[in-house]
Formats: sequence, structure tokens, C-alpha cells
Amino acid sequence: MNWKETRIALLNYRDYVIGQSKRNLSLRKMGRSKLYKSLRGIVLNQRNRLGQFKSGSPELTFYMNYYGKFVDEGVKGTKDQDFDRAAKPNKFDKNKKFINLKAVEAFMNKKRIRLRGKDGKFTRGSRNSIKFAIARSIHQKGIKRSLFFTKPLLRRQKLYYDQIHEGAANDVTNHIVKLIETKWLQK
Repeated sequence: MNWKETRIALLNYRDYVIGQSKRNLSLRKMGRSKLYKSLRGIVLNQRNRLGQFKSGSPELTFYMNYYGKFVDEGVKGTKDQDFDRAAKPNKFDKNKKFINLKAVEAFMNKKRIRLRGKDGKFTRGSRNSIKFAIARSIHQKGIKRSLFFTKPLLRRQKLYYDQIHEGAANDVTNHIVKLIETKWLQK
């Protein structure tokens, strides 16, 4: 069976969600990052169907880097005072003292974070102390949720679901009409 209209509706939904998610990341100054480049959606046919619909209906799957989930949903800190703390499903382990220090160091290099002395001039102090301070702060305060992916996914969900259902209904109707025509012509 050809799921042409259903695939078109799914591709439109995918393009909207990926486009808006990348736009949201760009607004957060994360455009062209690894997370930005990893966002993608794939429309494939399901397998192992029986009967008339052997090929299976198409399904849409979104992919992104693993840490994208934490950027989207946020992370509770060990001493989180944030007003939307209950909305963050992920949390840091209280037994661990810090987050990954290599990630903090990469962040410091990217943002060019340097130490300043009491007079306001840059010093050649130890980067380890500021690295540990940033890591401890993130571990205690958590990461604020951005919803860069969730908002576009839910914003037009009803509109696109209606289009997908309508496309599937049209595809099934067209398939049944073709079956009736072939059986009618055979007699």
C-alpha cells in the first residue's frame, strides 16, 4: 500500500518541528553547535504487519544528541531554588560532587572565561579553581529548562495530527477503491 498523503503530512510536521527547534537553539546562541547539527527526524514504514497493509504505516522518529534531553527538559540541582523545579524530570546525583569537568573546561574555553584580580585586570591565576566553582554551582543550582524542542513539538501538534489522520484515511480509502476496481475488472 502507498501511504503517500500520510508521508507528506509527517514530513511537513517533521520539517516544522526541526526548523523551529533549530531556530530556538539559534536564539539561545547555540546555533551551529553539535546539538544543532544533530537534530533530525526520519519517516520510515513500520514492519511486521499482516494482511492488506503489509508494508506498515509510516512513523516519525526524532533524533538528537543525548544531552539535548537535558537542555530541553532541564536538570534539578541538589539545592535547586528555581520556581519550575517540579517541572524538571531529571536531577543530578547528590552523591557526586561535580558534573563533568571536561565539559566545564570546554565551556570556559568557548566563552573565554578568565579570572580577574581585585583591580579588575585579568590574572594568570589557576583555572582549576574557577572550573571547580562553575561545576559546583551548576551541580547545586541545576540547569534551567529551555523547551527548545518540546514547544514546537506540542505547538502545532493538533493541526498536524489532523492532517496525518486525514492523509491516512485518504490513503486507506484509495487502497480499498483500487482493490474493488481490480476485483470488479477481473469478473
